[in-house]
Amino acid sequence: MGAQTSLTTARVEELLRKVDDLENRARRSNIRLVGLPESKEGLDMCVFLERWIPTTLGERNFPQPLVIERAHRVGRMWNNGTASGSQDPTVRPRAVVMKLLNYADKVRIMNAARSAGNVFVDGRKVMFFPDLSSELLKKRKLFDAVKRDLAGLKLQDLRYGLVHPATLLVTIRGRRHTFEKAEAAETFVRRLRQERSGTSAEDAE
Repeated sequence: MGAQTSLTTARVEELLRKVDDLENRARRSNIRLVGLPESKEGLDMCVFLERWIPTTLGERNFPQPLVIERAHRVGRMWNNGTASGSQDPTVRPRAVVMKLLNYADKVRIMNAARSAGNVFVDGRKVMFFPDLSSELLKKRKLFDAVKRDLAGLKLQDLRYGLVHPATLLVTIRGRRHTFEKAEAAETFVRRLRQERSGTSAEDAE
C-alpha cells in the first residue's frame, strides 16, 4: 500500500511538473510590466506599448516595429472595483502582461530594459520581468535569502543571478557554480563566508 501511494505521488508530481513546463512554454514570448500608471495606455494597450517601448528604451534597439499580439492588466482592481486610474503614489497600479508576436522582440526588450537601468513614468518606477507561472516564481523565490547573503559578502570577483528556469548561477574567481536547490547554495555561501573570515567549517561549528 505504501509503495503504491509513493508511486502515485511520484506520478502526480511528474504530471504537475509537465503542466508547469507547458504553462511556461506558453508564456515564452510574454513580458510582465510592473509600475505603469493606470490608464496611461489610453484605449488600446497594444498600440500604446508598441510606441512607448521603443521610445523609452531606444529606437536603435528595435530595427523592426514591435508587434504585440495582446496585452492586458492583471491583479486587483482599485477604486471600488473600477480601473479609473488613480494617480495616488501610495496605490500600486496593476501589472501589465503582454505577448509579443516574435520571441526575438521579447529578448530585445529585456536586454534594452537591462541596459537602460531605471525607467520612470510620471514619477513611478517601471520594471520589465519575464512572465512566469506561479509555481516557477515560488521556486525562484526560494533563492531570495541566498542572493541577499551573497550581496552581503561584498566580494569584488563575485557575480550571481538566476537563469531559466530556476537555477542560481554563481561565478567567483573565474569559476562557475550552478545550484538547483537553495539548500546547496546556502551551504556554498557559508563556505565563502568562512573563507573570508579565515575560519574553517569545523571552527564555525
